[in-house]
Amino acid sequence: MLGIEHLLSRKPETLSMGEQQRVALAGALAVEPRVILLNEPLNSLDRLAHENLLLELRRIHESTETMFVHVTHDFIEAISLANRIAVLKDGKIEQCGSVEEILRNPKNEFVAKFVGVKNLLRGKIVRENGHYVFDGGIRVTLDGNYDCGDIMLEIRPEDILIISSSNCRFRSENVLIARVLDVYPLTLSTVWIFCMWTAWSSSRRL
Repeated sequence: MLGIEHLLSRKPETLSMGEQQRVALAGALAVEPRVILLNEPLNSLDRLAHENLLLELRRIHESTETMFVHVTHDFIEAISLANRIAVLKDGKIEQCGSVEEILRNPKNEFVAKFVGVKNLLRGKIVRENGHYVFDGGIRVTLDGNYDCGDIMLEIRPEDILIISSSNCRFRSENVLIARVLDVYPLTLSTVWIFCMWTAWSSSRRL
């Protein structure tokens, strides 16, 4: 299952970290346990070995009835493997739920930052002209009903559209003018850092 037959004649001290982890996992699986506890099993591996064993863990989990309890500081690792996630802080569970719940509805600032939210804004919700509006350095018109008062607003990068003013065919609210401060690649993704202007425009959109 783990493709380690060729290691049978090798001494333990000659194995790489990735090979050692595979052998250890094979030993755990050999007794057909109902539950396997994994404490950062990919932590000491190089990137290539990390990705390979990550795929192996996912495949093994899907092909057996064994429950995996996997502890990690790497949230990308967690969402790649887990059906349910519990986010812990100081030994206490801050939030527990499905991957979608944790990503889309973080319970508090700690959970939001842990799952990689970069755009967290403190402000308050007010009601203006029949709409609820977030006011916190920038102003954002909100869909739905809310309680007025202090909140923290999360804006995920994938929810931001960057578009030139000449091609703007969207709703006029939530149109912000900004200046790009920095751009840097992150694997196949790109991170854009903006300086937001508080002025509004009905014809230009970020």
